[in-house]
Formats: sequence, structure tokens, C-alpha cells
Amino acid sequence: MSGRDPRATGRFRAPAKVLKPDARIFQDTLDQLDLVAEECVFVDADPASVDAAKALLLHAIPYRGPEELILHLQKLKMVW
Repeated sequence: MSGRDPRATGRFRAPAKVLKPDARIFQDTLDQLDLVAEECVFVDADPASVDAAKALLLHAIPYRGPEELILHLQKLKMVW
């Protein structure tokens, strides 16, 4: 990985030996970046991954297109 802080881009690849939708992938990422689940947003088209993220209290949004995503983000007061 480059010397850049992964939080600057919002993208991070966890080194866990598991894949989505295993909740450990989300927990590993939160732990490594020292983030609080309730302060994070996860967007994915896979319902199983969204459910796993919700189980860890992330704001998990099912991706069904840009318009619906914007509505979800507006509810979270992330987009005006």
C-alpha cells in the first residue's frame, strides 16, 4: 500500500483471510483504521454484505442506483 492514509480516499483493503459478507472483514477494517461503526457508511449491491455490515452497526446502504443512494445519504445528512 502507498504511504497515503487510506481514510483519505475512503477505500481500504483489509488483510483478513475472509471475504464479504463475513462480518470479520468489516470488523478488521474498523479496528485497523480505528473507526467507530456507527460513524461509517457502507454501500454495496450485495444484500448479504449489506446485512453483515448492518449487524456491526455500520450505516449500510443497498446500492440500487445513484438516485436512491443520494436519498439515503441525504437522510444521513451527508449530501445536501
